[in-house]
Amino acid sequence: MAVAPPLPAELAAFKACASQADIALVLGTSLQRLRFHLYGRHRPSYHTFKIPKASGASRAISAPPFQLLRWQRDLLPFLSFLYKPKRTVHGFVPDGSVLSNARTHRSRRLVLNFDLQDFFPSIHFGRVRGMFMKHPFSFSHTVASTLAQICTHRGTLPQGAATSPVISNLVCRKLDTDLARLAKANGCSYTRFADDITFSTNDASFSRAIVKSYSSGYSDIVLGDEVREIIERHQFKINDQKTRIRARDRRQEVTGLVVNNETVNVRREYTRNLRLLIHVWRQGGIAAAETIFDAFDAAHKTRRYERPSVVRHVRGKLEYLRMIRGKGDRVHAKYSLEASKLPGIKSAATIEGAAASVTEFLSEAVWIVAAYNKAGTLLLNGTAFYLYRIGFVTASHVIRDAPAEASRFSLIRGCAPHDEYAITGYRHNPHFDIALLQTDAFSHGRLLRSKLESFIQDQHITICGYPTWNTTADQLLKSPTQVVQRRTSSGRRMAAVGYNLLSGASGGPALDRAGHVCGLVVTNKDDAVLPNGILSIEHVSSIPAAITPL
Repeated sequence: MAVAPPLPAELAAFKACASQADIALVLGTSLQRLRFHLYGRHRPSYHTFKIPKASGASRAISAPPFQLLRWQRDLLPFLSFLYKPKRTVHGFVPDGSVLSNARTHRSRRLVLNFDLQDFFPSIHFGRVRGMFMKHPFSFSHTVASTLAQICTHRGTLPQGAATSPVISNLVCRKLDTDLARLAKANGCSYTRFADDITFSTNDASFSRAIVKSYSSGYSDIVLGDEVREIIERHQFKINDQKTRIRARDRRQEVTGLVVNNETVNVRREYTRNLRLLIHVWRQGGIAAAETIFDAFDAAHKTRRYERPSVVRHVRGKLEYLRMIRGKGDRVHAKYSLEASKLPGIKSAATIEGAAASVTEFLSEAVWIVAAYNKAGTLLLNGTAFYLYRIGFVTASHVIRDAPAEASRFSLIRGCAPHDEYAITGYRHNPHFDIALLQTDAFSHGRLLRSKLESFIQDQHITICGYPTWNTTADQLLKSPTQVVQRRTSSGRRMAAVGYNLLSGASGGPALDRAGHVCGLVVTNKDDAVLPNGILSIEHVSSIPAAITPL
């Protein structure tokens, strides 16, 4: 989580602290209150509890009392601002994540992982005090001792304190420098994410400075003397039980992500479990999904504090999948769309990037506008689409120029032609030929507005619509084309495309390369003024508030 930098005057006051009274002033409290919470006989204590680890062991979490937590949070901006992370550090730093950590080791011949044992408890009071006495703090012994007392519990760095992550990185600065130097000297890459250390190389084997020996199959690993000497010199221990080497012909993982190829990915089990959970939910309802989730939770020991609801779990897995695979990923688009239809969620999938052009998603986001007479005969059809935070958008002439005998208008989901919703009215701007539809229809797919301010000559776009819809099947057409002419007339920004548009495509979206809506179809190939014309989506903001009932 990003921490706002302190104000210059606040930072100056913090760095000028020369006594406990100065610290109390920076923390907005009295010296008496500060001393009571640090040294008082009846001071509030930490709340310690255990959470399970994936290995089956447990991890002790020590949550500070409210007042100490508040002071730790007050100190955090100063510590974060003064800590300048190295490029090899990816845990607890801005722009650092398991993803950035894994990317360093993509497509390598060998990957070595090992953990530091009892990482936070290994950072004791004396080390924290010593850190505060060195650059960039350079505090006196008294001030450094007081700050260390605020940030430690029972003589060690507690997991649960707001300041522990950044302090661990500050303490490990020299460790990171030494390991990075060793890696570079031996043709390796090095990263650290908290207590998780990774080396990788494209050589046939690691140098003996890093790995002394191992048996066939890369088991019984003995780390090199130089690695061990650096770790022990910086007062840490290696967890030999979690040391592993993986060659390219086996699954290579870094902080839980697969790095065998150029693209970092989640494990197959991750998407397999997500797919199973969605399937069970769709078939048996949310109760069945909760049962499956309980089984996952018990098998993988994923529970931390209170188990989240299955709704939050699915949404969290989708967000993680999106973070790892990217905004334009088609796998994320597929599962996000499927999850949006689950009973109990009923949300919308707003997908970015190239994934926004996948047929399944567009079939949910792009709809048919149909006009019928009293006998129920289809008179004409056009196209509409759901624009995020705007609603259903179409060309106003689709409604305005309908035959006089048209008695009702409907929105029809293209991928499910029996899902039909009445259009009860519309707001429109006839000059710009753009309208917003009033309806109870719910769209599971929602398109995003383009960030481009105007059309670009030869711009690659994709036209989507239902020009040949026959009331029985999904016939969404996606037509790649280019802008061949740009025109601005009476304030209307338009472009002509090099593709013959048909009348039923009117109101359909034009997508840019990022999968965002840059315009909508307003004229076909027979228009006398601008054939095959699309109107800039910027004009959606010109639609008045008045509703014309239907």
